[in-house]
Amino acid sequence: MKKRPYKNAVRTREKIRTATIQLWKETKGIEGITVTAICQKAEVTRGTFYNHYRNVADVIKDIENNLLDQLSNLLKSTQMKDEKGRKAFFDTLGSFFEKNRDIGQAVAWFLPLDIYREFKARLDSVIRAEITERYPKLASNPMLSTEVLLLTNGLAGTYVDYLLQDETALSLSGIADAGTDLLNRLSLIEK
Repeated sequence: MKKRPYKNAVRTREKIRTATIQLWKETKGIEGITVTAICQKAEVTRGTFYNHYRNVADVIKDIENNLLDQLSNLLKSTQMKDEKGRKAFFDTLGSFFEKNRDIGQAVAWFLPLDIYREFKARLDSVIRAEITERYPKLASNPMLSTEVLLLTNGLAGTYVDYLLQDETALSLSGIADAGTDLLNRLSLIEK
């Protein structure tokens, strides 16, 4: 049986992640973020930091993992059997990105390109897993799986583009409407 972490440890990790995100926003990059700065912002000692993380890169990976785990768990609770369910899937995605906009922007804007690409690929993977689980015929047909790849890669890129924009040219409701329409068309193949 896996042990659950102590509440204090969970709170401490959250304080460190929050401080790191705040520093990302303040410094517009991760290059200048130090363990000392994180400790000061989080109001924890260096020893406490090192009890939870080896370095700044570990904190960043934890932020990314936490964000994508939350998204994956949230999407698992959605249904896509009918048009209403498919719309709810995209509404759930939109609500998630709106709620986590600060974290998403920090990840999208301020991570080095290789880490950003990894984040986008993992986001794509989370969305793809949920769609292909619900539409197995799409996943097993080579031609249709290409359409799923285009859909999920496009969605991941579109949500990242949403996070990167300062203005609201892209809207979450517009993304949801377009995504729902695409899924409705793909769902016809499943029948």
